[in-house]
Amino acid sequence: MTNDERRDLLARAAETAFGARWQSDLARHLGVSIRTAQRWASGSSEVPVGALRDLAIILRKSASDATASADEIERQLKAIDE
Repeated sequence: MTNDERRDLLARAAETAFGARWQSDLARHLGVSIRTAQRWASGSSEVPVGALRDLAIILRKSASDATASADEIERQLKAIDE
């Protein structure tokens, strides 16, 4: 995978996880400086494979949390309907 491909993947995934202004949130979650995240986004620094792996973990946790919240809403609504 080229750095351009890693950069594009990082940007898409980070925007999914954190929204349009993802760079500062990504930096905080990965324990890097905002400037580092900005360099990754601009392509001036290589995106480490480890950063992508960590972002995948963040996305999976977020998806799991969202599923748990949706399940709780459905349980509560079912209780109301009964």
